[in-house]
Amino acid sequence: MEGVRQFAEEATAALKGAEPLHCRERHLVAVPVVGTGAGGGRAVKGDVIRLLLETLDTAAARNDIDVVLVTGDGRGFAAAQSARRQVVAAGGEPWSGIDPVSADTARELAADALAGRLVLFLGAGVGLGAGLPLWGELLDRLAARAGITSDERDEMRRRLTPTDRALIIERRLEEQGQRLGEAVAVELGRTRCSLTHQLLAGLPVREAATMNYDELFENAWRAAGRQPAVLPYEPTADHDSWLLKMHGTVTEPKDIVLTRDDYLRYAERRAALAGIVQALLITRRMLFVGFSLADENFHRIAHDVRQALGSVAEKSTFATTLLLKDEPLLEELWRGDVNCIAVTPDGSDSDPARELEIFLDYLLFCSSSNSGHLLDPSFEGVLTPAERALRHLLTEMYRTAPDHAKDAAAWTEVTRLLRHLGFSVESES
Repeated sequence: MEGVRQFAEEATAALKGAEPLHCRERHLVAVPVVGTGAGGGRAVKGDVIRLLLETLDTAAARNDIDVVLVTGDGRGFAAAQSARRQVVAAGGEPWSGIDPVSADTARELAADALAGRLVLFLGAGVGLGAGLPLWGELLDRLAARAGITSDERDEMRRRLTPTDRALIIERRLEEQGQRLGEAVAVELGRTRCSLTHQLLAGLPVREAATMNYDELFENAWRAAGRQPAVLPYEPTADHDSWLLKMHGTVTEPKDIVLTRDDYLRYAERRAALAGIVQALLITRRMLFVGFSLADENFHRIAHDVRQALGSVAEKSTFATTLLLKDEPLLEELWRGDVNCIAVTPDGSDSDPARELEIFLDYLLFCSSSNSGHLLDPSFEGVLTPAERALRHLLTEMYRTAPDHAKDAAAWTEVTRLLRHLGFSVESES
């Protein structure tokens, strides 16, 4: 822990005077679960994680930085959330700054996630922490790449819609022998995801949709141990989750939807994709993150959902969107359809993007039910007395079960559950 404290201070000193990346309010520092591999702490991972959380909490406050604890696997992640749960039970408030309305919303969304009812819809704002541009900035970059002058770009911003700007850019690029989709792929060619991506990837959600072109969320899902299929480019068989790319992807530049012509052709070429989103809106609770709700294709989808639901739509909303700050006009526009939640309290001067990360961290905490560390002896340091009693009962049941009981067909399911909870069946054989 002394080494961790020194690292936080050295990192802060090294970053002094430098601007935090991607317009962050504070520098973001990542720390692994140190010493639990070949460092000597392998047998006491629970104690290491518990002390790490305490040490990093103090270091973050002392050095005015944000710190992410990166666990190497699902068991470590479950143990870390268990340790935080004990802090809360003891009267601690790791999220003391979160708005009460936001906290209630997070708990409701977590309940939906745990029940398998939550689906994600990701907008361009999710990529800001990774250095990706929003739509307007992307168009400016593409215009510059197409050789459009600064005066022309100003005129386009004043007089043309984004889709018409994209059409002009496409034509200019084609005059130079370039393709718009390929230029988009170059501009969005990032491989390192943001903290927002990773927090969302940790949620117990199997279905997600996006109009983004980049690959960062599917990369974050894979880093979290998931095996997502990217629709419509891969079949869902042999995958535990799927991400619908409604407007194409950087790996298939020819499919990217950006110009007015692309939007006009969308209904005939991608009606099935819109149908998937409509079904999700009707059968699930959709959570919008980083999405402005301004896209014309989405408006058509939402309109069809309203028509399908009829009077039922008047009784309850079909989605929740997370806003960085209060937007009364947007709330009025979507009243009755989408529950608009501002993650930054009204009048607060805090960084809205950071408040979104805090909200998602709390949502992830509330929806973390993984107990993969329960029967792993190395995580005993984060177990509660009730968990220790349960661990003892389960391990004794396995060790004392007679051979004829193990011949039962259900014994396979029992051993599968024990492995899921961290028990090493092989070492007990």
